[in-house]
Amino acid sequence: MKKVNLEFLKDRYYKGTLYKAGEIVEMPHSDTTAYVEFRAGKIVQKKTVKKNTDYDNLSYKEIQTLCKKNGIAAVGKREDMIEALRKFDLGENEQKKEGA
Repeated sequence: MKKVNLEFLKDRYYKGTLYKAGEIVEMPHSDTTAYVEFRAGKIVQKKTVKKNTDYDNLSYKEIQTLCKKNGIAAVGKREDMIEALRKFDLGENEQKKEGA
């Protein structure tokens, strides 16, 4: 069963739990239909990096791996990749690796 992330646009219940607007929940794709149709939620790209990741303590290779998993260019300076990951965490990153 395909799972996707749904960002709630309004406060809504899902399986007995109240989710506030802006919260993101992973759920089966079939469960998202009603939320999307009634404009209470939208499907968002799955992020494999948690927002509070401390990138400064990761090795260059670990940072490269995270970039690749998130569709970010995994070449160049370590600091540039960290900045791109942080922007991705905030939903600001439009940069995608070539060929994607």
